[in-house]
Amino acid sequence: MPDSDAEYDLIINGAGPAGGACALAAVRAGLRTAIVERVPFPRHKVCGDCFNPSVWPVLASLG
Repeated sequence: MPDSDAEYDLIINGAGPAGGACALAAVRAGLRTAIVERVPFPRHKVCGDCFNPSVWPVLASLG
């Protein structure tokens, strides 16, 4: 659990594929970033298990 006195430039709600990509971009831009997730891992629901072909270049660009 992050320090409750910590200061962040950006807090992202959701640790799915979109939240992870946003966090990666924010950290690379130098922002102090935190991700919060309502449901603890591992989840019983699979998220991000199917990507359309047009998403693969976007994921590749993230590194």
